[in-house]
Formats: sequence, structure tokens, C-alpha cells
Amino acid sequence: MLAPRVEARLLQELDVRKHERVLEIGAGSGYMAALLAHKAQHVTTLEIDPKLAAFASANLKRAGVTNVTVTTADGSAKLPADGPFDVIVLSGSVAEVPETLLAQLKPGGRLARSSARSR
Repeated sequence: MLAPRVEARLLQELDVRKHERVLEIGAGSGYMAALLAHKAQHVTTLEIDPKLAAFASANLKRAGVTNVTVTTADGSAKLPADGPFDVIVLSGSVAEVPETLLAQLKPGGRLARSSARSR
């Protein structure tokens, strides 16, 4: 999970709008998904660890966040069929962004990752 200041910086850089759909890779506790949901039309967040996915779902439900879908999946292997997305957030550090993930980004869309560099 990312430090809150890193999540805040990513959110600020992405400038998510109410009409946009967001894909997050790495749900963690659901905190970043909740922040994104406040700005976006809908957020789909993928979490490879079933326990963390359940934790994120429970946290989002408890917070009353209704425009987030939490899915247990490996974001580097199986991507949701409801793409492409306006914004993609990689909440876990990756050395290289997979081409399959870039294919899920709408033309003019934005991608951010938690490493030192953002795109």
C-alpha cells in the first residue's frame, strides 16, 4: 500500500473528472479507490490477493462508496472487459507497464504509477 502523500500526489496529477472511468491495479485497503471514486464516474480496482480484495470491498462498503467494483484478479494477466479507461492507476510498483494494460487506456487517457516516474 502506498503512503497517503504518494496517493494524494497521484490523484492530483491525474486530475480525474466526474465523467471518467478509472482502472486501478492494486486495491490494497481500498483507500485510493475511495479517493478516485469521489472524483470519477466509476472505478474498477483489481487486487491479486483475495483477502485484500475482501478487505477493500468491506472498507468501501462501510464508507458508503458505491461506484467502485473490486475484483480479485492479476492486473498483469487478466484485465476487465469493460475497458478502455480514461485513467489507469498502478498502485503497486512495476518495472515496465505491460502493453496489454496500455491497450486499456483511451486515446488521450492518463496513466500513473507509484514508482518515481509517472506517465
